[in-house]
Amino acid sequence: MTGNTQFHHPDRVVQDYSTFSEKDKDPFLQKTIRKLLIADARFIVYLDEDLGVQWAFTDNYGDLPPAYSDIVSKVAYLEALAEPILVGQYRQTFQTFLAEVIKYVLESNNHPARAYALLDRAEKYFVARNRELARLWYLKGASVALLGILVAGFTAWFTSTRASTYLFCGAAGALGAWLSVVLPSNTVLDAHSGPRVLNLEGVVRIFLGTVAALLLTLATQANILLGIVATSQSMELLIMLSIVAGASERLVPSLIKQIEEHISVRDLLTEQKDTQPSPENNGPTTKGRSRRSARHK
Repeated sequence: MTGNTQFHHPDRVVQDYSTFSEKDKDPFLQKTIRKLLIADARFIVYLDEDLGVQWAFTDNYGDLPPAYSDIVSKVAYLEALAEPILVGQYRQTFQTFLAEVIKYVLESNNHPARAYALLDRAEKYFVARNRELARLWYLKGASVALLGILVAGFTAWFTSTRASTYLFCGAAGALGAWLSVVLPSNTVLDAHSGPRVLNLEGVVRIFLGTVAALLLTLATQANILLGIVATSQSMELLIMLSIVAGASERLVPSLIKQIEEHISVRDLLTEQKDTQPSPENNGPTTKGRSRRSARHK
C-alpha cells in the first residue's frame, strides 16, 4: 500500500493522471496498473500487479481531507490482516473494497461518511472470509480424524469380543463430535492461527468426542449411571447415547463429576458399614436381657 505526494521524486513527477489506464506503469510509484479504480487529473487509485492498493496525487491536489490519515491507517491495518489469509479472487475482491475506500476519501474531500461505510463493509467481508477459511481448516482436521476412528469402529463391529462394543461406541462418539463441528456453533475460529493449529484442534475435538463416548459406555456398563441401559442391553440405545456424548462438549465434565460423586457416596457408605457393630456382638446382650426378664416374672 502506497500513497505519497510527488516532491520526494522530482524526476518522476506526474502532472496529470487522467490519461493513465490499466497495464500502464505509474512512473511515480513504479507500479504496473492491474485494476484501475479512478484516474483523475489530480490523483489516481489502482491495484498493482500484486493486488496491492496504490494511490498517488499531484501537487495540484490541494489539502488532504481531514479524515484522510484515520482512514488510511485503518486501510493499512485491514490490508495487513488479510495478506496472509486471503488469496485469489477473495483477495482481489477485498483489495478492491479497500481501493474504493481510498478513492472515495480522495474524491469526496470533506464528506468521508461514504468512505467509512465502505470501510465497514470491507471489514465485514474480511471477517466472513476469515471465519470461513478457519472453519474449513478445522473441519478438514476433524474429518481426517473421524475417518481413521470410523475404520477402527466398523472393523470392530464384525468381531464379537467385549472390546468391540467399546470401539464401536467410541466411533459413534467421534461421529457425534464431527456433527458438532459441522453444525453451526458459537465457537469463534481465527484463520490467523494457521492451518496446522486449526487442523490439530479439529483432531483433538474428535478425540475428545471418542473419549466422552468411551467414558459413558464404561460408566453404564459398570452401572454407575444410566442403569437402564446396562439392564436392557440395548446396543442401539448405547450407540445413540455415545453420539450425544461425543457431540456435547459439556457432557464430559458433568460425567466426570457424577462419577466422582458416585465414588464418594460409595466410600462413605462403606465407611459407615465398617463402623457399625456386627449382629454377632449384640447377640449375648439380647439373650441376657431375656433371661433377666424371665426371672423377674
